[in-house]
Amino acid sequence: MHQDWDLEHTTADAAVDSAIRDFGKSGELSAVERELAALAAADDVTIETVLGAICCYYPPGNGLTYREWLNRVLRRVRGFV
Repeated sequence: MHQDWDLEHTTADAAVDSAIRDFGKSGELSAVERELAALAAADDVTIETVLGAICCYYPPGNGLTYREWLNRVLRRVRGFV
């Protein structure tokens, strides 16, 4: 999610859904799923470091760990693939 996600979407989930739709239209969703699955296999420190560097979202602010949020996003992506 880019840094202005909250200006375009009311929730983080809405921003993720929008990104999933965009990647689905471009035909890149399977590649995204593979990358997320590889990250999900990493340790918690790696997950937090990577997501902290590429996402402008703080899952603990919504009561989720970075791993929980990643797995939640991965399930959503897999529902579209």
